[in-house]
Amino acid sequence: MANLILDSVTKIFDGQPAVDAVSLDIEQGEFVALLGPSGCGKTTMLRMLAGFEAVSGGSIHLNGQTLAADGVHVPPEARRMGMVFQSYALWPHMSVLQNVAYPLKLQKLSEGERQRRIDEALAAVQLAHLADRAPKDLSGGQRQRVALARCLVTEPDVVLLDEPLANLDRHLRASMEETFREFHRRTGATMIYVTHDQSEAMSLASKIAVMNRGQLEQWSSPQDLYARPRSEWVAGFIGQGGVASVGGIAPGFEIGPEALATGLSAEQGARTPVLIRPQDVRVGVPGVSAEVIASIYRGAHYELKLRLACGAELMAFHDQPLAMADRTCLHISRGWSLEPTR
Repeated sequence: MANLILDSVTKIFDGQPAVDAVSLDIEQGEFVALLGPSGCGKTTMLRMLAGFEAVSGGSIHLNGQTLAADGVHVPPEARRMGMVFQSYALWPHMSVLQNVAYPLKLQKLSEGERQRRIDEALAAVQLAHLADRAPKDLSGGQRQRVALARCLVTEPDVVLLDEPLANLDRHLRASMEETFREFHRRTGATMIYVTHDQSEAMSLASKIAVMNRGQLEQWSSPQDLYARPRSEWVAGFIGQGGVASVGGIAPGFEIGPEALATGLSAEQGARTPVLIRPQDVRVGVPGVSAEVIASIYRGAHYELKLRLACGAELMAFHDQPLAMADRTCLHISRGWSLEPTR
């Protein structure tokens, strides 16, 4: 049985659905990312999970207990969930230790149990040596780790993270990603991580819920999302690549080189959008004719943008630059046929 169940969860603001009948079964200990562009409903979903927003429809269940449904709303403090905010939300007049200890004030714990939890939380985020520092004396990454320790100290069943790396620079984001991985490994907690950054979601999560305009577009592993996206929209949002219209192909299948070459040149009949990733395109190998429309140096390789005779634009990686308007040929080893965008 799933640890956390969302059944047709809906939230309506001013007559418009911000979250539209989203259902997910999240197993205990999973690291789940809610991924999508700004305004897609992912933060509203997180706030309903936390209990900060009531559901307009559907229900939320944790370990067999109904947290939210028609006529049911368990308050945030009774949900055994911890939340880490984008803004850190630390008390500036308190030390690191005092910030971490604060959530335990309302819990009736022995002094020994209280100290054990504080020590373990600080150790988990490697901040024990900074316990007496004030937040103003910490880096952005250290402040985010304090917020994580403050969440951990309550020993929640579910940890909710609302774009926790959005305010950090690239170097600190990479460091904090490793902190989150280690935090998840050590605690075994179920983690729900909201982000608009697909690289964060792909590198951290075991399952990803891709959301768009309040709806769930796809619910899958990062590997499956990348290799087998359901729709054109998901294909464009996850990873790099191009979409070509191919004849004689049904949605939801891997397409080999011969069928691709035949379908790309077909002039009549029903056509299906097919995702082609850069690593599946070899430049300078006999196959499909293309024109170079951009060549960008990326360090390890050149990133080429190529236009096929049918008008589709693909991306490829190459070890040499090609000039604009050069003609070349491509061997496309595979593609994945998509459902049209709704």
